[in-house]
Amino acid sequence: RLLVDGDNILIPAPWTDGEWFAYNESGEAYTWPIPEEWGGAKELKTVRLTYRGSTVTSVMKVINGKIIIEPTNGEALAISLKK
Repeated sequence: RLLVDGDNILIPAPWTDGEWFAYNESGEAYTWPIPEEWGGAKELKTVRLTYRGSTVTSVMKVINGKIIIEPTNGEALAISLKK
């Protein structure tokens, strides 16, 4: 499974309840296949993570088994199944 592609990172966070963390230094949007264990998901929950803590929670659409990750420069995203 691909976890790093250039500056783009999507890694599992095993200390959580199934979250994955996404980050890239440039803040540019990138497309990534969803983890296999999320197969069939139509929407995912995202939370922006900053040095000040977590902020905006939103919903990310899954299209053809892929998501478009749109980080803000210097921030990571926590991504999980929408419950």
